[in-house]
Amino acid sequence: MLGPKARVQKILAALNVKERERVFGPVGLDLGADGPEQVALSVVAEMLAVASRRSAGHLRDREAALHAG
Repeated sequence: MLGPKARVQKILAALNVKERERVFGPVGLDLGADGPEQVALSVVAEMLAVASRRSAGHLRDREAALHAG
């Protein structure tokens, strides 16, 4: 969900959402986005991280290999 954290919380409370942990809001990774294209990139990046069950950290900080093989 796009928007400030306070707005997201207000909407969730008003909707009585039972599974709040499934709602990502404000959505997106902190990439320093400026403009709609960059915001979209930060949202897609978070979606990929969640789908892959990965944290969205720096690759340089990983100790394990990226791919098995």
